[in-house]
Amino acid sequence: MFDYVELSSSPYNENCVAVSKKGDYIPAMKVELARYKAMLEKRFPIPEGVNANFRVKWSNHDFGMYGEVAIQFDNDDPMSTAFAYFVDENVPADWDDESVIVFNPEEEKSKEYAY
Repeated sequence: MFDYVELSSSPYNENCVAVSKKGDYIPAMKVELARYKAMLEKRFPIPEGVNANFRVKWSNHDFGMYGEVAIQFDNDDPMSTAFAYFVDENVPADWDDESVIVFNPEEEKSKEYAY
């Protein structure tokens, strides 16, 4: 079965496009989400055999829709689950962080995840 972990709409030390009662924030939010998704895809290469992908997830808010980048993963597969939580634990703080972080399944086998 597939599950997801929400990863925010931008790096955590950065300002993001805010939801507003005005509908004009949506185009800027879509640009920001595409940029953040591309950043995460570059930062976290998905290993062969890991059933996961980055996607944009939209939700309702009292003032309108908002989007977040999420990692969707097969929670029946321990390595896919471990990869998703690895990504969640290592999201970038700033837009200028261009580091690539490689998932090492051997290191993750010893960790316990609530799934």
